[in-house]
Amino acid sequence: MKLRLTFLILSIFVCARLNAQKIDLDRAYATYAYTLLPTAPLPPEYKTFNVSATLNSSASNVSTAEIEDRASIAGFQKINKGTKADLSLYLTFGDFMIDGAEVKERVEIVKDKAGKETGRKYYYWSVITYSFSGSMRLANNVLGKDLLNNVLQSPSSKSTHSSSEYANRADAAGYWNNNKEAIKSKLLTDAIKGRVDQASNTLTNLYGYRQTKYNYLIWFQGEKKHPEYELNNKMIEQLKTAALSIKANQPITPEIKENFKPVIDYFNDVKVRFNKDEKTDKKMRYSAFFNLGFIYVMLEDYTNARKEADGLFENDYDKKDSKDIIKEIDYAEGQMKTNNTNTRHFVNPRVPADTL
Repeated sequence: MKLRLTFLILSIFVCARLNAQKIDLDRAYATYAYTLLPTAPLPPEYKTFNVSATLNSSASNVSTAEIEDRASIAGFQKINKGTKADLSLYLTFGDFMIDGAEVKERVEIVKDKAGKETGRKYYYWSVITYSFSGSMRLANNVLGKDLLNNVLQSPSSKSTHSSSEYANRADAAGYWNNNKEAIKSKLLTDAIKGRVDQASNTLTNLYGYRQTKYNYLIWFQGEKKHPEYELNNKMIEQLKTAALSIKANQPITPEIKENFKPVIDYFNDVKVRFNKDEKTDKKMRYSAFFNLGFIYVMLEDYTNARKEADGLFENDYDKKDSKDIIKEIDYAEGQMKTNNTNTRHFVNPRVPADTL
């Protein structure tokens, strides 16, 4: 009996010790802002643009003024179309055509528990086929030539709209027959707004400076019984707070970098302290390499970011994740090379400072 009791106490002690050393990595996210740079940058003296819209249709509730107000090129100053601008955007939308309206049907077979058919349910809905045309032209007023001339919607490209389902064919047919003008107006209005947004995104990707936020995945030690839990989670919270201090429309200052120093020191220390060739230590080192890699990406220190990616690979625990860090580095450096700059955090002289 005494031997059994001793064995039980020993087992409890061993299990408690193993549980205390368990590493349970959980996901968190650090949010930071940066400027998405253009893929076809224009000279820095290009700062303004205006918009003129033409709508050759009376079916829509949207006005040319609304179209002009909706269009944008992020990072450029928008001025009145009657004022000379560096760039002029011309949007044209043609007639809206209904190419067909038909009622569709589907059948739902009802079966009993034995799988025997006991009845059928019929459902009906209207399908409206329509077409319209849309184009955009961006003029370079400085050089007196077009930068691009794109089709936003070809009249030969058919679009469809489906109603909700009805219990009988007459109601499905009535959806269109009783509401033709309202449906036509809504379809064209939504289509025009969608194409204007499409044009704005295309122009911003090519020439604009969109301030954006990104949520980087980071790892924290989620096992509360582990002695590292409190300090690890404290550093993760400090990392998330420091990331928020990085703004898209402001340089990364020495003060901002100083916010990250305790976190960087901590994860470098984790790599030293958890140095055994065991899975638990590898997991802790993995989180350190991974988090440091993205910290350096945020700080635009790509040399050290690549070192952390290499360390993550050599650590041999989810080594494939090193590719995620390299992918972010290559993307950022590619953007900066295209734009002949060394940062994605700067005051944009074209527009007032944003809050991101």
